[in-house]
Amino acid sequence: MSVRNLNAIRCGKCGHLTDCIFSELSEEELSQVAQFLRPVRCEISRTLQYADIPAMPGYYIICRGKGAVITTIPEGKRLVTQFLRGGNGVMVSPHWSEGRYTTFIRVFGETLITFITGEDLLELHKRYPSIGLRVFEKSERQARFLRERLIETAYAGSKARVALLILELEEISLLEMKFSQEELAEMVGISREMLNRQLREFSDRSLISLKHHRISINDIDGLTKIARGIPEL
Repeated sequence: MSVRNLNAIRCGKCGHLTDCIFSELSEEELSQVAQFLRPVRCEISRTLQYADIPAMPGYYIICRGKGAVITTIPEGKRLVTQFLRGGNGVMVSPHWSEGRYTTFIRVFGETLITFITGEDLLELHKRYPSIGLRVFEKSERQARFLRERLIETAYAGSKARVALLILELEEISLLEMKFSQEELAEMVGISREMLNRQLREFSDRSLISLKHHRISINDIDGLTKIARGIPEL
């Protein structure tokens, strides 16, 4: 990854400001915030179409592009705990990274991320209390996403988890990408063989179409029922 000039960040011109922790700041305050942001550009592999960023303690903001929070659980599995789009942020604490779970960020396509150190985040909170409140709200949401993923991993069947993944990829406009079955299987913590079996079943039931490593949804209501665990009639 490479660092860009700080002047490249123009928070006041951002189209995703309403979803950002800076949403309640004035244009003048936004111009002052830029000095705390450390832009990171991610070099995407031509073969993988994504890049993984080891998450250091601090706060990350997706300024442009799309990404996902990947959490490694004690069993060694990697799970997508949250998908990210412009304006979304991720809090990484040192206690979190050194504990039972480790977190990193995966970005898809051309993506720009800004990073705020923990020390700078405290300073911003002192200057602009609304930032601290938004960070707290987003951190609570992030923790809830992880709890939900852990519950799904423990209790939900692979069929429901694969259906939910397809719906989430569609929601964030990532379904058009060519993901390998290994990549998709990793996102939900199952084997490639299990994923292939579920995709074939969905295809046979005309819920989805499979063509050239791409998935397209034919029956969003049917997939939603499976994801929610609604029994079939």
